Amino acid sequence: MTLTKSHLAYKTLWAICSGYFLIMLLLGLDRHWSFKTSIYDTGVFDQAIWSCLNGKVLLNTINLSEPINWLGLHFHPILFLFVPLYKLLPSPEWLILAQSLFIALTAFPIYKTALKLNYSAWHGLLWAISFLLNPFVLSAAIWDFHPVSMAVPVISLSIYYLISNRFHKLLLCIVYLLLCQEQFGILVIGIGISFYIINKELKKSLLIIFIGASYTILLFLYVFPALSPTGAHLMMSSEVKNLIRYNWLGSSLPSVIYNILANPLKILKISLIDLEGYKYILFLLPPYGSLLPILGMEILLIGAADFAANILSLNPFQRSINAYHSISLIPVIIVSAMIGLNRIRKSTSSKQFKCIALLTLVSFASLFVICVPHIFGRNSFWILSPFPVKDRALAEIQSHIPADVALTVQSNIGAHFTQRNQIYAYPNNISEADFIILKPEDMNKTLKSDDLRFIHHTTLMPDNYLESIKCLLASREYNIYFFKAPWLILSKNHNPTPKINTETVTEFLNTLETQWNIKYTYIKKPAKCSQSS
Repeated sequence: MTLTKSHLAYKTLWAICSGYFLIMLLLGLDRHWSFKTSIYDTGVFDQAIWSCLNGKVLLNTINLSEPINWLGLHFHPILFLFVPLYKLLPSPEWLILAQSLFIALTAFPIYKTALKLNYSAWHGLLWAISFLLNPFVLSAAIWDFHPVSMAVPVISLSIYYLISNRFHKLLLCIVYLLLCQEQFGILVIGIGISFYIINKELKKSLLIIFIGASYTILLFLYVFPALSPTGAHLMMSSEVKNLIRYNWLGSSLPSVIYNILANPLKILKISLIDLEGYKYILFLLPPYGSLLPILGMEILLIGAADFAANILSLNPFQRSINAYHSISLIPVIIVSAMIGLNRIRKSTSSKQFKCIALLTLVSFASLFVICVPHIFGRNSFWILSPFPVKDRALAEIQSHIPADVALTVQSNIGAHFTQRNQIYAYPNNISEADFIILKPEDMNKTLKSDDLRFIHHTTLMPDNYLESIKCLLASREYNIYFFKAPWLILSKNHNPTPKINTETVTEFLNTLETQWNIKYTYIKKPAKCSQSS
């Protein structure tokens, strides 16, 4: 049987998405198994889901070093979908698999939307591939699991149903999206406005806007104040310094809205110039023709909430091509660019249109070539392999730790120990921990030229990291419970058999100090050091 062009393009898309899913799954597994995931990302979700099967509901002891409900930090009820899977096999690998799958599936509604907008099947395939190869998407696909990745295909599907005027299916998508993340209430408001602009149905549009607004008000005025230990969304609070992102705008949703409306020029100046938001925009829009997405403004406004969340944040990493935060924006930008290109096609000659389309393709290819080395190559934040292998020592380490004890664990290995009721990120809550689990090493072999990766893995500068371990050994409050370089376990109340010589560990740390070219004056302060938090 001879395949039509559309069938061949669709089968090609299936093949590309299948290969993409497999590659991203393998890279994600390698990242986790080679100890490059974080206790603050994969770890918190693993603990939250595991706790639902063990007497708690979405427990988190990591971010604030005290027990809180995860919904007081981020509104992610979508995590309950993993509970049956954890019942079968409690493993964070489910999260990595889900993220790879959902991102790969996003290409299909983008392809269908292109066909709906009268693009050919092969042009639709190009639009879909442009999503999969977008640098922000590639970074999100290999990053730690985040629930926003599960929203991306449904955002794309929502846009397809919006353009197709399939209201009831759009409502189902909206309900799903509201289970994924707190700012999606504003995204839904954007969908409602877009629905009216495109379909001119006021009652249906107002219903969508009402759902989004009610959800946002309910969350920020009632849910977060009730569940958050600070009485407000933690990222708007000045009480938790490591989570501060939006307190410069206000301490509550009403105050944030008021300050933005009252001081728009000041907010623009700070976000675009002081926080360097203009650089972020240069990476978002030019790959799709710069002005093309703006010409599809009725769709582009759907992404206003996520764009504002990133560009207004005090955390510059939210605007980085190496971060996951922008992935929900990319389908919105792509469909906006589709509409913008269609409008240009209607108002220009065929030759001019082809030139603009070619320039858009060249623009995307140029950004791809520039960014990919920073995502996968030697300059990347992660050096990954498509051939993941588990560390043989990990199972042995895990077997040494009782299930009911409190741990403080180095950040990059923490996600392998988070299925318990008390776990903290080293060096937090050392005084409350029964065991301290560390893995002193320069895993990327980049420490001499770049501290950033090391700090991400350990949350400490290299000199402070080694000094903190030496302090613990000098305090004599902690026994060396296990040592098999680079793994090191310290314990308060459990003695190893046979006893491990402290000098062996100290010699290992001194070797690292020399290799890492660390120079500092070490002053023993055992009591203070052992109680650091």
